[in-house]
Amino acid sequence: LRTVTGVQTCALPIFPVTLGTCWTEALGVRLVSADRKTLSFELGGQYYFVESATAAVSSIPAVSYFTPGALSNDGVLFGTQGARVFRVNRSGQQSAVYGTENLDYFNVVGVDLIDSNILWLRGSYSIARVNMVTGESRNIQFGPSYSARVVQADLNAGGGITVLLEGSAPGTSSLSILK
Repeated sequence: LRTVTGVQTCALPIFPVTLGTCWTEALGVRLVSADRKTLSFELGGQYYFVESATAAVSSIPAVSYFTPGALSNDGVLFGTQGARVFRVNRSGQQSAVYGTENLDYFNVVGVDLIDSNILWLRGSYSIARVNMVTGESRNIQFGPSYSARVVQADLNAGGGITVLLEGSAPGTSSLSILK
């Protein structure tokens, strides 16, 4: 945090953003698009979008009870509201993500880095792969029911997702790569 001619500037993860008074502790979830061209965060009941090339800032009102989890390259926020997965576009319109109708209590990992039609979700004991165009979804479990807990899930640069699992036996873990 620094002050330049009376205006505080937040040094956010990839670019400085001038928003007048800045409360870095008050920033909500901070998301960066995979192409690193857009940053999004919540502050004071608004979702802000910052374009890295121009530093242009735009905003929309925050959506009640919506928890953003990912920002697509085209500026769409994906997240959860209650037990369901939703998208919020740059004009503030909210809609359920096609293909997630039967997937409750998942968290958004992100939009696939190679195929932007694929959304990856993380549950406590499974990963879901959703084709947002066709509506096809696959709930991928790792072993018998509740035998492997998903500890971490991250998108791969070459597409797909890497999943760290913890087994039900003490000290057992594994790593899975899904496409």
